[in-house]
Amino acid sequence: MRISVEYHDLNKSIRNFFAEGVASQISSSLITVAIISSYLAIIDAPPHIIGLTIAIPYLTTSVQLLLAKFVEKRNRKKIALTASLISKSSLIAIAITSTLTDNVLIFIILYLIFNIFEDVFTVTWSSWINDLIPSGERGEILSKRFYYGKIFATFILVPQLWFFEKFGEPSFSILFFLSGISGILGVYFLKNVENIRSNRISEARILDPFKNSNFVRFVLVISLFWFTFSAARGFYAVYILKVLFYPLWFMFLLVLASHLSSIYSYRISGIISDRLGNGVLLLISMITFSISTVLLVFSNSDSGALLLTISYIFQGFCISAPTIAFMSATADMSYKKHSAPFYAVGNLMQDFSCATGFILAGFLISNYLTYQSLFILTLIISILLIPFTKLYREFAPPSTTLKLLTVLFEDLKFEKSFAKIKKVKKYKPLWKFY
Repeated sequence: MRISVEYHDLNKSIRNFFAEGVASQISSSLITVAIISSYLAIIDAPPHIIGLTIAIPYLTTSVQLLLAKFVEKRNRKKIALTASLISKSSLIAIAITSTLTDNVLIFIILYLIFNIFEDVFTVTWSSWINDLIPSGERGEILSKRFYYGKIFATFILVPQLWFFEKFGEPSFSILFFLSGISGILGVYFLKNVENIRSNRISEARILDPFKNSNFVRFVLVISLFWFTFSAARGFYAVYILKVLFYPLWFMFLLVLASHLSSIYSYRISGIISDRLGNGVLLLISMITFSISTVLLVFSNSDSGALLLTISYIFQGFCISAPTIAFMSATADMSYKKHSAPFYAVGNLMQDFSCATGFILAGFLISNYLTYQSLFILTLIISILLIPFTKLYREFAPPSTTLKLLTVLFEDLKFEKSFAKIKKVKKYKPLWKFY
């Protein structure tokens, strides 16, 4: 049963929500899978250890499932602030220790602590923000939060190219330190977001998501996509650095290309989600991943640098679009104050799929497959998944190529991309960019 929510100062909360998003995106952009796997490759960690380490963020998602029902009954704001502060502080600890030693075990322990508390923050934050944002605008607001965060993160990422070219491996310590500081700054802004209190009508149960067949179908399909994508992307950096022998600064240039691509991807993903549907958004993600993988397979050539750059541009969309699709679809299929179990179950299934992909790929590379044969295998699986996107049913207009092109064309006009929110808004502008 749906419940009512009373707002006190929604505009102030949304402004701080955007500011926290900027700080959080800067933090997360500096510790991506590509950066972590590059660091492990540089300190000569074997493939199976790399696969296991980059799987940690996805294995710790079980924490979300354990806490899903608990956080709905507690002060979600206080839990989120505490968990975020601990997780970001552990990044500073990683920065300090990485300057003193290349010990992989120390890195893994601190990285594990970071991810455990980051998962506590994530499940609490997801439930809290789902109650805060009006449902009719959730897709675009979430995508614009990521979008502006990515823009500001670019100003931190670009100077790192110089650091990597000048200093090489020690530049990773700078990345980890900036990531921690930025995350702590995000905690400051999060303090000013309203702690929504709703009148609970019924208890949220952890088994509720499994009773929603549409939710289960959607999460299964998106989880299989993350399995395929993770099995490949976890070793992109290792392949580029150890097999193609590109320098570290070029690897970071590719990370920057993917980051810049994801900036626009977050923008357009929210619009596609709201206007064409989350199934269409997931379908486009699978197609772009397939194109990206084909380019990567043929990158061992004279035009390899160009092919790798284009491949990473496509990857920017693959990383951002499914996230928006899941958050928006889950919000549509769950009730306010009862959404934490849906986010927890969905995140757990997706992250378990990612972890399985990372670990299995590391094992296969260590024993059976070459990097290129692994990429080809993931390409085949991704293509086979495309028809299954139709299993998800949503209330959205039928998708056509013409409608998709219309959305893309309208979004090129910056002012028009905000027209939808402005038209339905019954309160003051949410953010000065509007």
